[in-house]
Amino acid sequence: MTMESQQLTQPAPEQVFRMKIRYTLNEFKKYVSAVLGLAFCWLVFGVNVATAQNYRLQPGDTLKAEIIQLSDVSWNSTIDFNGKVRFPYLGQFIAAGRTIDELTTTIAQSSAGLHLAVRDHAQATSFFLDESSVFLTVERYRPVTILGAVTTPGRIEYSPDLTIRSAIGAVGGTFTGQAMSQAESARLAATLTELQTTEAWLMMEAWRLQGQLNPEFITQPPQAFRHKIQTFMSQSDIDDVRSELSENQVTRNLRRQAINDNIHLNKKRLAFLEKSLDQYKILSTEEDDRLSAMISLKSKGLAAQNSITLARTGVLSASSRLLDAEANVAKVTIELTSLEQQRASFDTDMRLKLQPELGRIKRSLDEVQAQIKGIELEQLLTHRAGGAGDASALRVLIHRTQGQVTEHLPAKLDDPVQPGDVIEVSLDLAG
Repeated sequence: MTMESQQLTQPAPEQVFRMKIRYTLNEFKKYVSAVLGLAFCWLVFGVNVATAQNYRLQPGDTLKAEIIQLSDVSWNSTIDFNGKVRFPYLGQFIAAGRTIDELTTTIAQSSAGLHLAVRDHAQATSFFLDESSVFLTVERYRPVTILGAVTTPGRIEYSPDLTIRSAIGAVGGTFTGQAMSQAESARLAATLTELQTTEAWLMMEAWRLQGQLNPEFITQPPQAFRHKIQTFMSQSDIDDVRSELSENQVTRNLRRQAINDNIHLNKKRLAFLEKSLDQYKILSTEEDDRLSAMISLKSKGLAAQNSITLARTGVLSASSRLLDAEANVAKVTIELTSLEQQRASFDTDMRLKLQPELGRIKRSLDEVQAQIKGIELEQLLTHRAGGAGDASALRVLIHRTQGQVTEHLPAKLDDPVQPGDVIEVSLDLAG
């Protein structure tokens, strides 16, 4: 091949420049497409991701803790009904009501500077934690419950991209109503009766707790519970709760009276001891003055050494009695302060103890009542099975509990779901 033909096969400098431009433009297009794709994903999933990040933890959520220096070790812990979570080495923390980032910051700050010595088989690892050592994630959220006019009511796992629509789809969609056999109708009626009995039992348990918190409910349940309890629970069960609440009230009154009696007795003891303390102070001062006088007389040759010895003995005896009196006053003062704190927190302590249990029962009651509504709707739809088009609109209500407060929120199909939500689906029926 000649030199001339070789030169003809090489691109001209202008062609090389145009090729570089085309390559750069193609790469830029790829970059723009990738950015737009990420932006689209963020638009689709961003709201739910933000919701998950801003979600405030509640009892029942399971958290996973990792320490960076222990790369192969992690611990799972479920937040208990008191809202606390515990991890090995790190300790116990209040988790309920906090976001995962807030809790991570609290644990990291609390454990910073902590020295750990961990032995794995024959190998020992020793190190200090800093604020970047602890990594915390949500391992498993509380499940979401779907009830009412759906094909298979029940619970599903929560995921950050879960919406009302996808949750309903996960349980088979909505129930549209169809003809039902006599046996199936009887089974549905029996299930309804069982749920109504459970509802009444939960109401009675709620009454048992509310009666301890409010004397108004000792003899009668709250008005909202009264009819269901009287209909589905036996009179002996109702009388047992009344008797238990009355006995609890008597016991509490006796304990409160015992605290008041102890306070009154300790106040009298304190007054007597303070009076004695004043007398010992006077006596101690007199003994000090007597010793000073004896020393002065001794310096003038008017008092014997024996007199000074006796005066010093008197000073020591008076000081000892004064110290004993001061110790007794301090001891009774501490006892009196403790009793007054017990009296001040008497009702508060019981309320803090019973409120979490009452909240748990109310959440269970909400779930059972939603199931009852679903079965009643299914019976109604079956009764109207000849006109499946009677269903004119889908209604969704979210029962969302945060701490001791439960909100009942109307929702749309594309609304995001939060962990622990109870989704109640119903149909508005034409008359």
